[in-house]
This record gives sequence, structure tokens and C-alpha cells, in this order.
Amino acid sequence: MRSGRQEGGVIRSPRIFYGWWIVVAGFFAMMVSTGFAFHGVSTLVLPLEREFGWSRSAITGAFSLARVESGVLGPLGGWLTDRIGPRKMMVGGAFLTAGGYFLLAHVTTLPMLYLVFIGGIVVGASVGFSTPVGAAVANWFQRKRGRAFGLMWAGHGMSGLTVLLLATMITAWGWRRAVTVAGVLILIAGLPTAMLLRRRPEDYGMLPDGGPGTSTEAVPGRPARFSRARRVAEAERTGNEYMARQALRTRAFWFIAVSGSSRQVATAGVSIHFIALLAGPLSPIAVSETMAAALFAVMTVTSNIGRIGMSWMGDFISKRYLMAWGLVAMTGAVVVMGLSKGLVTFVPAAMVFGIGWGGLSTLPNLLRADYFGRNAYATIQGWNQLVEMGGILVGPLLAAVLYDRTHSYVVAFLVFAGACFVAMLLILAAKPPRRAGVA
Repeated sequence: MRSGRQEGGVIRSPRIFYGWWIVVAGFFAMMVSTGFAFHGVSTLVLPLEREFGWSRSAITGAFSLARVESGVLGPLGGWLTDRIGPRKMMVGGAFLTAGGYFLLAHVTTLPMLYLVFIGGIVVGASVGFSTPVGAAVANWFQRKRGRAFGLMWAGHGMSGLTVLLLATMITAWGWRRAVTVAGVLILIAGLPTAMLLRRRPEDYGMLPDGGPGTSTEAVPGRPARFSRARRVAEAERTGNEYMARQALRTRAFWFIAVSGSSRQVATAGVSIHFIALLAGPLSPIAVSETMAAALFAVMTVTSNIGRIGMSWMGDFISKRYLMAWGLVAMTGAVVVMGLSKGLVTFVPAAMVFGIGWGGLSTLPNLLRADYFGRNAYATIQGWNQLVEMGGILVGPLLAAVLYDRTHSYVVAFLVFAGACFVAMLLILAAKPPRRAGVA
């Protein structure tokens, strides 16, 4: 049995490796933060439009610009996570996100809406939830990192249930009371899960994955084809530990980051406009807002097939190739979604999109850990977040502008498809870095 001292006592893991408890904490953290601070804002577009008469471009601009600040703070958030640990970062993030929701209940002007989102909700969720949780899991796992990330990011997929809860509360109580309750729920869920986070297993007398081992061990009875696939996956694990400045000098970092930014044009755009697309006054499908939120929940829950399945597969076969196939599927799915006139075609396409989206939200994080190691993972992730910010900003805002001009989402969704295709080409070019002298 290994044990180690920590801030509040001693961790003992006689049966269950403590890293899996961090995965559990990450699951709930992602479910709450993503549901309320990212996807949940889609439930507010139509209520704000009805109450204040603001255009969708103006409303969506607040959500998009908030993510600009989140991206700008990404490198700082990653640097702080690497130095003060994920637990403190998540506690601060929970208070900042919840405080933003409390202030949102009192918004009466468009500048106030921008201030609340830019200064509170999205910054708290991204800097205080996503980066710290991802860094903790990356540090605690190596051979089983794909499985661990897949299970942790399944919370992201389950966030659709959080969106459905928020939509139901808005219908029952009005949006102001609903966002106040959301702030309370963020604190109730965020603070206890933060207490489970730890920085590195070595600090507590443990090793990644719970003990020694190597993923390159021969597996008797496995067919040669599987062995070749595994060797390709192993080639992506460089075995080097990069400082952030070294990673930023590699082509691999930039190909992965720009590919992610291009993909985010589609994923951010679809998530923000999903309910408005299905339930807006000019929608060709025309369902209720609650039904649209329920369908969004179905899509995000379905995305866990990609998050868990593709991440697990990434422990054995090339993550780049998995990502490329996922982006091909997303390209076709988003075209069908944009052209659909009924749920018969829209729902299957949304489920395919969700599966690809799920896998693509997890695999890039794993690929960065394979390429650049774990010592500066959070800082490198923060710089990647800064690059991806561009797609997160452009996607929702571009869709809103195109809708305001054409009163249709068809053109916007065709643009989303093109962005997914470009992302596919870029990720295929992101070959493992080869730098002499990197330790």
C-alpha cells in the first residue's frame, strides 16, 4: 500500500487507485460547468430576445466575447494550475461562475449582459474547471490516459441534462429565478468535487496508473494487425517532456491548435444556436423550446459514445486518424442538420454529430499529452485554449449574423461543414514532433 501526506491528511489507495476518484470529480465538474456556462446559454437566447428585443447577433456576441477573455486568460490559467494545483483553481472557478449567474439575474441592459458573461461566468468555468480537471487527470494517468479522459469527459456529454434542467426551470419560473438557482447548484456541485482534486500522484507516494508498467508490452495472442495499430499509437507517445516554450516552437502544436479552432467554429456555433434553430419563430422544424432542449440533451448524451469509445480506442490506435474520421462524420452530419426540414433527418444527423463532437473534445487533449508530456500540460493546454478561442468566437457570432441577414441557418451550417473539413486536413498534418535534446 502506498500513502502520502496531503493538505488535509493522507491518501491511501489499497484497492482503488486514487486517480479514478479524480476522474469521478472531473466527470461532475464537467457536467456542471459545461452545462451551465457553455451549452446552457443556448436556453437564454430566445428569452432575452423576447424580453428586451435584442438581436441574436447582439445576444450571441456577449457569449462569444466572454470566451475571448477566457481564451486570453488560458495561458495564465494553465500556468497557475501547474504551480498552485487544480484544487485551488477549481474553488475559485466555482465562486466566480456562480457569482456570474447571481449577477445575471439582475441584468437589464446589453452592456450588463456583456459584463456578466465576460467578467464572470465563462472565465470562471474555463479557467477554474476545464483546465485544472484536465491537468489533474493527465498527471495521474499515462497508459490508461485515454480511458480516464473518456470517462471524465463523459460529464461533458451528460451536460445536456443540465441544459434540460435549466430550460425546464426557465419555463416554470422565468429566466431570472432560474439562473439564480443555477448559481446555487454550481456551488453545491463544484466545491465538494474540488476537494477531491490532487496535482500529481508522485506527491502522495504513488505512480501514474497506480504502479509501474509500460503500454508497449507484448500482448500474446493479439493479431499482427492490432500490433501494427498499437505501434502507430505508441509512435505518438514521444516520451519527451516539453516546456511550454518548446512546445510552442513545434509545428505539431500549431496544427493541433488551429485544427481545434476550426472545429470549434462548428461545435460552438451548433451548441449556441441549437435551440434557436429548432424552436425559433422561423424554424422549418418548429418544436417547443423544452423539446429542443430535450433533443440537445439527447445529442450531448449520445456524444459520450464518442468520448468514451474513441478515447479508449486512442490507447491502442492512432489518435490523429481517429480524429480525422470523426471530423469527416461531423462534416456530413452538420450539412444534413442545416438542410433538414423535419426531425426524421435532423435527429440522426445530430446524433452522428454528437458522437464525433464527443470524441473530438477528448482526443486532442490526449494527443497533446502524448506529444509534449505532463510536466507543463496545463500551461500548454492554456496556450491551445488561446488559439481555439478564435473558432469559439467566430462560430456562434457568424451564425447569428448570417441568420439576421437571411432568416435561415442553412448558410451558417454549410460554413460549419467547411470548417470541420479544414480541421480534418490540419490534424492529419499534425505528426509527432521530433526535437533533439528535449528532456
